[in-house]
Amino acid sequence: AIKDQFQQRQIDVKALVIIRDPIARIKSATRFNLERGNFDEGIPSGVTNFADALGHYYQSPHCELRTSYHQTIERARRVFGADNLYVSVFENMFKEQKIRALSKFCGVPAVFDKKKSRINKTLTEVPEETGLEDDIRAHYQEVYDYCFENYPVTRKLWV
Repeated sequence: AIKDQFQQRQIDVKALVIIRDPIARIKSATRFNLERGNFDEGIPSGVTNFADALGHYYQSPHCELRTSYHQTIERARRVFGADNLYVSVFENMFKEQKIRALSKFCGVPAVFDKKKSRINKTLTEVPEETGLEDDIRAHYQEVYDYCFENYPVTRKLWV
């Protein structure tokens, strides 16, 4: 519907999907929500322990919607077409060659001085190990398999 509305106004539309290692994305979102006391996205009200919050969040519909990259990418490809879809891997998107490629896709000049600024960065560190990593990986195995097959660099970056 959004694409159709833009087309009616003769505005070209392209889609950008940024994918990140699901475990890292989910941990970051959990920490972000805990820091802000946000209990509307899969963390039960009053939970303050990171591991407990993570255990709830990774299985929530909110998290699954945002982490099901395989579905998001395929839907975007159907709507926008392969030529109007750019998939960026978060872990390497700040490299100059990736900034150039994205800028070219968008039809804008590459700007490199912003690559070090972080928006919405969590204030506290996200724990490396919580004991839930294997459960999360198993829960999102279909996402990992899809990304490993279609974006082989993720095999190296998402270890």
